[in-house]
Amino acid sequence: MATIAHVCKYLRTKSMYTADERGAEALVTPSETGVYWCNRTGGAMGPDQDIAGPRDCGEGRTCYLATPVLLGTTAG
Repeated sequence: MATIAHVCKYLRTKSMYTADERGAEALVTPSETGVYWCNRTGGAMGPDQDIAGPRDCGEGRTCYLATPVLLGTTAG
């Protein structure tokens, strides 16, 4: 079952389906081994020089912009 969560709008990973221009929800498959990057900087660090990742990018950061997404699991 999928749930709604909030992640940073700028956090990216290859397994992430991002929202389209119409504002459709994104599907994110959480991964402990995934490679994440900040879409604002294009690298592993955000504009505040801290690590980009699902556990790192949150409300305490000045560059964080909350975006509701649909968290799903892969079918197995």
